[in-house]
Amino acid sequence: MEMKNIDILESSGYLHCPNFLSNEINDIPPQNDDESPKLGNILHRSDKGISNCEYDDKNFWFPNSTTIINENVYKSLSNKVCDTVQSILGLDLLPTFHLSVFHYKDCSFSQTPMHYNQEITVSIQIKSIPNVDWRYVLSLTDYSDVYFKMQDGDALIYKGDQIFSRRHTLELNDENKDKYHHQLYFHYVNSQGNNVHYAYTLR
Repeated sequence: MEMKNIDILESSGYLHCPNFLSNEINDIPPQNDDESPKLGNILHRSDKGISNCEYDDKNFWFPNSTTIINENVYKSLSNKVCDTVQSILGLDLLPTFHLSVFHYKDCSFSQTPMHYNQEITVSIQIKSIPNVDWRYVLSLTDYSDVYFKMQDGDALIYKGDQIFSRRHTLELNDENKDKYHHQLYFHYVNSQGNNVHYAYTLR
């Protein structure tokens, strides 16, 4: 009997979904006035329909990266991804928050934070650097690591409240030193689960 996707997720902790996203994303990384990368975290907050941004260049979530949190342009995509993942897993999900991350030369992170509001995480590769094999790593609950060579448009669905993701240093030569890797992260909770109170919240 063939296993259901939700059973695979429960047993292994992840699902690899090639060609998850077919639409091209017009990714434009934030820049400073001198056209250098605007490194740091940019949080989009909405109050009474008005969106404003808070910028933090000290407390990086990902070193040598730009992390844009809850950017409005990806809100509709978050809902579409939610619908797709619901059909894949057979779960009723609610979104919590989403990230758009631009990784630059010498970026590395040993592990991403885990939290109950990331019960289901969907990480989608948007734009990679040609001929640069920067692998995605999931550190599972049994302390083993799984490595993925993702193509643009591929996604990983995993239990973000139990599994760390990490990456080794993004080593770029002089020819590629100004290029970047773009990844989207969408986080959801089970609407019938114990973490439903995290829906639509960053924490």
